[in-house]
Amino acid sequence: LPDEGDLLHNVLPSDASIVSLGCTSVGRAYQAVDGTTSRYHCTRNQTETQSIIITPGNGRKSILTAMRLYPSDRPRDQMPASYILSGRVGSVSPWVQMMSGDIPGVRETFTQNANAVVINSSFESGDTGLTYFEVGMPHNG
Repeated sequence: LPDEGDLLHNVLPSDASIVSLGCTSVGRAYQAVDGTTSRYHCTRNQTETQSIIITPGNGRKSILTAMRLYPSDRPRDQMPASYILSGRVGSVSPWVQMMSGDIPGVRETFTQNANAVVINSSFESGDTGLTYFEVGMPHNG
């Protein structure tokens, strides 16, 4: 990690841009980054793959070392099962796919979290009182 900067538990500020694809309507998109297990809503278009694109809005540069997903109390088949992580070196640089894959554990049996619970995590660890899935970014640390 660089000598300057902060170790954060969340690199997505509340002013992040959130774009949903493959949805006929979207509700409460801000809850995808609000630091709780509150539900983000997407009415799925059955002919398209659903995805969500989150872009930090404050211009701050980030080095992602892990990504955590906290499942809500919705049906398991509504959980994201895979991810694509893209990045760029500047605001006018093209986006480059850095890594992609399945989110480990999502396709297995797991305990779901209650709705609207505050996530108490740190840079080093996810919230041990909640169920979460983590994807490490070994090339970034």
